[in-house]
Amino acid sequence: MTDRWALSDLVARVGAGLHLAGPPDGEATLQRAARALWCVLTEPGDGVAGALRRAYGPVEAYHRVVLRNEVAAAAAATGLPRDALVEAQRRWRPRLTADALTEPFRRAERVGARLLTPEDADWPLALDDLEDHAPACLWVRGDPRALTRPAGSDWHVAELELAL
Repeated sequence: MTDRWALSDLVARVGAGLHLAGPPDGEATLQRAARALWCVLTEPGDGVAGALRRAYGPVEAYHRVVLRNEVAAAAAATGLPRDALVEAQRRWRPRLTADALTEPFRRAERVGARLLTPEDADWPLALDDLEDHAPACLWVRGDPRALTRPAGSDWHVAELELAL
């Protein structure tokens, strides 16, 4: 696809939007950046992207399939047909631009949203039930613990706060 959008480039451009807990070149930062990129590149519930993240982790999956185009190896690692990976890349390619990759961070900053990943303590564990169709990350405002509360009066508030 392209080698123009290395994770380090994204971190340099939008590091504050990643809500970094460590150094900008650290593994946790690269994980957050990769999850954010997967969230931008793919449609919600994209099972191909989820299978890639499961097989390789978000950083390695991004490097192998998006940057280096290792489709045959990815098909073997995930058990997905090669054609499914090629079709997924075709869907993702239009979003692999500077504006498409950085605009969600600018928008999140404008509305006070932050990135929530499965590695965060506040991640709603019920999303893990979606397996390969689970989101790579969520953009949230307010208290993300509202996402883990039992269904009731607070759920609609949490749902509305996810939208950017």
